[in-house]
This record gives sequence, structure tokens and C-alpha cells, in this order.
Amino acid sequence: MKIPIKKWISGVWAVALCMTFSGQAEQRMVGPVDGAFVTVPADANPSPFGYKMRTNLTERVAVKSVPVVIHLHGANENKNFPDGWSMWEEKPFAASGKSYLFFKPASARWNPEDVDRFVEMIKTEYAGLVDPDRIYLTGFSMGGRGAWEYGIRHGDQLAGMLVMAGGFLGIDNVTALTNQYDFSTFRDLPVWIFHEESDKLVSTAVAEACRDAVAAVGCDYRWTLDQYGKGHGNYTGKRLGDGNVIEWLFSKHK
Repeated sequence: MKIPIKKWISGVWAVALCMTFSGQAEQRMVGPVDGAFVTVPADANPSPFGYKMRTNLTERVAVKSVPVVIHLHGANENKNFPDGWSMWEEKPFAASGKSYLFFKPASARWNPEDVDRFVEMIKTEYAGLVDPDRIYLTGFSMGGRGAWEYGIRHGDQLAGMLVMAGGFLGIDNVTALTNQYDFSTFRDLPVWIFHEESDKLVSTAVAEACRDAVAAVGCDYRWTLDQYGKGHGNYTGKRLGDGNVIEWLFSKHK
């Protein structure tokens, strides 16, 4: 039986004192203590995934004003959860000086319906802190494809996406891709696509097919072809370390 998440992490939930602009103090439940990394097992929350999360409140924020970032990792990384589980993808967001909740779930694959259950869990269990109009999804490799599949099925849940080294393996032209997948949700879902030119696992043509598919529906998209020379190596941190990327992402609202 799933344990209610608020009960499971009750030891780290806190009531924050926030000063209103009038100078009066008000109490607000902010979830896990600001700045703390919290590990939540799969059997301790209503979603299919175990996850780590961090609350970063660096600005004076109003109730329901904090954006959410969800990062979908690449293949096999779930094997390290929870011991050895890295949250290095969150560091560039911390350096940005923005307020946010960062979630990194663990899974052997990213089924879009399971990811949607995770999104709904966040909206429910962290209600009162999250801004449902500013939920962002990022993904690398397998997580990049997971982000594409989620955007296709449930793009109305998101305000923006970042996809790195992700695509539909074996589908390297836009006609074949759009014959199988409907990208119309991206008409209202901005996405920034990053790809490494030397990537031999997910070819540039595979990523370009996704780019052309969103372009065809009038998506607000950006395309960056990197030349780091690292093949399919995970350069997510380097990409997110560009402050312009996070500024662009956080500027998007539903």
C-alpha cells in the first residue's frame, strides 16, 4: 500500500514564514525544507516512480508561484537509485538564482502515462507551492525520447521542454515520423532541441526529424547543433549551464 507522501516525509516538511508586501507575516506550507534534497521511494508516493527532489526558494514568492522542473534521465541510470543517485542536472538551475522545485524520477523506461501520473502527483501533493502553468520537462537520451512521447500525449500539461540527444531511433525523416506520431500538441508547447553532431547512437537526422515535425505545426522551437565532440556523452550540465537556456525555459507559461 502506498504511504501518503506528506506523511512519509513529515520529518522534513516545514511551515515557512513569508513576508507579504504589506510587511505582514503569513504562514505557508512549502514542502521539504528549502535547499534540502529529499529521496522518496516508489512505495511512498502515488506515482509509479521513486524520485529525488529539491526545493529552491531564492525569491519572495506567492502561493502557487514556483515553477517545476522534471528531468528524465537516460538508460540504465535508474540502477543507481537511490544510492549513488546524482542530481547534478539540478546544479545549473541553482546557479540561476531562480525559485523552483526540481524532480528527478527513476525508471527503466518512460511510459507517457506513467510520467503523467508523476506530473499529477506533483500537482496534488505539492499543491499550494507549485505553479501548474509553469511545469517544465527536460530529458537526455532515453529521457529525451520520453519527453517527446510525453509532449505528444500530454503536451497541455507543460509550459516548455528541453530535449537533449533524444529522438525516435530508426526514424530519420519527418514524413515517417509524422505518419506514426501526431505532433500537433507542440503548436502550443515551446521546445528547445539540443543535439551533438558527433552522436552516433541518436543520429542528427533522427533529431532533425523531430525538429521538422514541430516546425511543421508552428511550434515555438529552438534548435542547437552542438560540436563538443563527445558523441552521445551526457553533456546536459554543460548545456543547462548556459544561463540563456534556463532564462528561455522559465519565460514560458501555459
